[in-house]
Amino acid sequence: MKFDLPLLQFIAQESKKEVKNVITISIVAGLASALLIALVNNAAGKVAAKISVTFEFFLYAFLLISFILLMRKLAKESIQATQSLIHKFKMRLMREVFSSNLGKLDEIGRANILQALGRDAQMISQSIPGMIGTCQALSALIFMSFYMATISVFACLIIALASIVILYFSSRFITKVDKALRDAWKRELQNFEIFSDFLNGFKEIKMNSLRARDISLLMVESSRNSTQIKANALITLSHFFNYLQVLLYVTVGIIIFIAPMFSTDFSSSVLPATTVTIFLVGSLSSVIVTIPMLTEANISARSLLNLEKELQDSKVEDENPSSVQNFDSLKTLELRNISYEYASNQLASGFSVGPINYTFEAGKIYFIRGGNGSGKTTIMRILLGLITPSQGEILLNGKVVNFPAASVYRDLFSVVFSDFYLFKKTYGLNNCSIEMVEEWISLLQMEDKIKIEGENFSDINLSTGQKKRLALLVALMEERQIVVLDEWAADQDPEFRSLFYKKILPIFIQMGKTVIAITHDDAYFKTADHLITIVDGKIANT
Repeated sequence: MKFDLPLLQFIAQESKKEVKNVITISIVAGLASALLIALVNNAAGKVAAKISVTFEFFLYAFLLISFILLMRKLAKESIQATQSLIHKFKMRLMREVFSSNLGKLDEIGRANILQALGRDAQMISQSIPGMIGTCQALSALIFMSFYMATISVFACLIIALASIVILYFSSRFITKVDKALRDAWKRELQNFEIFSDFLNGFKEIKMNSLRARDISLLMVESSRNSTQIKANALITLSHFFNYLQVLLYVTVGIIIFIAPMFSTDFSSSVLPATTVTIFLVGSLSSVIVTIPMLTEANISARSLLNLEKELQDSKVEDENPSSVQNFDSLKTLELRNISYEYASNQLASGFSVGPINYTFEAGKIYFIRGGNGSGKTTIMRILLGLITPSQGEILLNGKVVNFPAASVYRDLFSVVFSDFYLFKKTYGLNNCSIEMVEEWISLLQMEDKIKIEGENFSDINLSTGQKKRLALLVALMEERQIVVLDEWAADQDPEFRSLFYKKILPIFIQMGKTVIAITHDDAYFKTADHLITIVDGKIANT
């Protein structure tokens, strides 16, 4: 029988030292439990024989205080180890996310990553104290079994056999339930995506009653199905848990009522054996109680390990100082024989870009135009170093840029994507001149809308066009050599659009910047130094 325990694998790779300490304390606590029971049995026998138990009393007090201190230390160590473990994983996962390429991130899905950082990590965090309690219970079970052997070998064999049967069938049953729970959790991820659609498309749903009905029906049906699958699995697990508890009491009954029939000497030790058996049953019950939670935690751990492996397989960056390139001020940026083919499992399967050959020169304005799906955004992503081309190379000032591109290359660019995201906090923008920022806020006609308060923008709940102006301000605050804009002017009013092309872009050039903009505003094409047309993934003319 093969044991699949991703939870133990996850814990071992995250926090070996801390977990080893906790397990050691658990074993000592289990030993203390067994010693307390042995001492109680010994003292009870002396009391029955009217022998003084003064020494046993003080020894009992010492062991009890030691047990309490051990349990307190165990609780503290387990909580600290758990939080440290989850913190380390989250930080490493986000590091892997940052080091992966954009295409792989889109393939994995942000919902999967958020679920890992949220529900899966939380499930493991909650399960570890239970697992440590299980270690303590198993430790007590082992030590008490040894003690039982000193009382009655026959009773010890019965307990050992019952424990083996319980643990064997538990592991077999968990394997079956595991598949059902994994299926339920996959469906919960689908539910999360539906909920995300509902919230992100709230305005569109409010404005279309048929759409609202359809997504609501799908949301209810999907949630009901995943809930039912998970409920059935947990109910089955609960029933099995009840059967195991009954088996424990059957074991106690065998020791009390049946064992004396097969061992004539057992009747003299039935009382201490029964006492130990009851505590053994308690230890086994403690183990069994954690089975449902540990089963779910095992699934979470598998999901986290699989996600981490996916991210590691797609890791593209090497920030080793010896491998990082250094670049002088931009003079030329050349795309040489650049091609990109989408993988067979991607939405754009069958579409390819290139070969592209083009050279951008510093201090000029370049407009890129083309139909929807022509490859403009893919070319831009390659240029920015967000995805690695299938073939070809990029040369900066005649020097080949190593791919996967390092951050030192991407730091040449300030970008406003078509699906840009605005941070309320001014991350990485604290070295800007306040006077310069205020001048640009005025030029962007945003004086009455935003201001910088400490390290935050006063407000980002703006119209789409105003958000784009704020995103452009952020790009300028980055003070990079190349400004890349993806259909930036599409949401601007006619007056400001004219201001952007006729006044703002020339200011960029005066500042020594190079501008590369994807645009469909043919009325302003003449303001560019060069116009690049993309058709079916290739440059048609310049």
